[in-house]
Parts: sequence; C-alpha cells; structure tokens
Amino acid sequence: MIKYLKYIIPHEIFQRLTIIYYKKKKIYIGKNIDLVSSKLEKNCRLAANSSIRYSALGKYSSIGRNSKVNSAKIGKFCSISWDCTIGAVPHNMNNMSINSFPYKKRLGFIEKDIEFPIQEVELGNDVWVGANSVIINGVKIGHGAVVGAGAVVTKNIPPYAIVAGVPAKIIKYRFSEEIINELLEIEWWNCNDVFLKKNLELFQKKLTKEALIEFKENLKEVNNGIQD
Repeated sequence: MIKYLKYIIPHEIFQRLTIIYYKKKKIYIGKNIDLVSSKLEKNCRLAANSSIRYSALGKYSSIGRNSKVNSAKIGKFCSISWDCTIGAVPHNMNNMSINSFPYKKRLGFIEKDIEFPIQEVELGNDVWVGANSVIINGVKIGHGAVVGAGAVVTKNIPPYAIVAGVPAKIIKYRFSEEIINELLEIEWWNCNDVFLKKNLELFQKKLTKEALIEFKENLKEVNNGIQD
C-alpha cells in the first residue's frame, strides 16, 4: 500500500513514512537519510547522511556514511564504504558546453526539463566498494569483486577481480580460476540463513579448495533432503 501513497501525499512526508516502514522491518537506517523510490531487503544498513535513489539493495548489504547511490541494483552481502558515489552521470564532452543550462528549467533557459535515460549500475553479490570510490552509470560489477579505495570505475569488472586506480584497472583476482568457477556455480549468497549459520566456520577462515569441497558436500546434503 505504501507505494501508492507517493501519488497523494507530499514527497517529504512519504519519505518519512518509507523510512519508518523499513525501520519496522529491522533495517538499520541512520540519521539524515535520503531514500527515494528504492527497495531494501532484510538486514540492510544505511549509515548516516547516505542517499539511495531509484535503487535496489539486497539482503545484508550496507551503505556507508555520506555515500550516494543512484539508479543501481546492488546484490546481497555487499559492502559499500563511506563517501562513495554509485551511478555517477558523466557530462557530455562532445557538446559546446558541459554545463546543464541547456537542459534544466531551473536555470531559466528552457521551459521544461530535458530528460536523458540513465543506465543502471549493477553490482553482483558479495561486492566490496572501498571508501571514496566512484562508479559511473551503466557499469556492471561481477560477484565477489573488490573496488579499491579512491578508484573511478568506468568499465565492467569481472567476478572476483580486485581493481584500483583512476581509471580502475584489474590488479589481480581474489582466487584461482578454478575456485572462482566453483563459487559462481554454488552461489552461496542464495543459501538460506539457517544453512549459512550451520556453515559459519567456513566463512571465518581463509578459503581453500578443501573448505569449498566441504561446503559443497554440505549443500548437496541439504538439496538431497538429508538435513532440514
């Protein structure tokens, strides 16, 4: 029902109601949050002064303080640090001016805003974005990838890659190609909370091939109905 209220009540009031709604669902929401037309799954965390607009945030994912997320689909178990910008819109450098005066009514040159389609950013599951990073709109970041602090991401990032720099470049991968393929196959982030809790020790130590085999065996038992 709450999604229909935005059409009949002022924006500020609707935003407050949305925040109250999510807080009741045990989602942590800090002070001075700008939350507009976004979907949050369980146990998300929005730190103080963050902005999330026209986006979706998967379960157990967090947004750090002062970070801005616009038109993004963020997976489960993602960690976005502080002062990040996700969905930054570039200016058109091929036009005579990079200023927005030819497109924005508020600047007095036109009678109606000219809108341009915004490409959505996509973050897979278990992605870590370091502090002060910028991700340009339209970029796709694969599962398990790491974006180093201060990076500017302008191109797609493959799963489990570690990138850094301006513009961001691949430094290395978190695991071997064999282990990465196994992780992409099992998709542990889709496991239910009960199973993850039973296998928590495997997440609390360095990932080895043996640990991954153990996890897969436990998952197979669940799928075969041996465990509840």
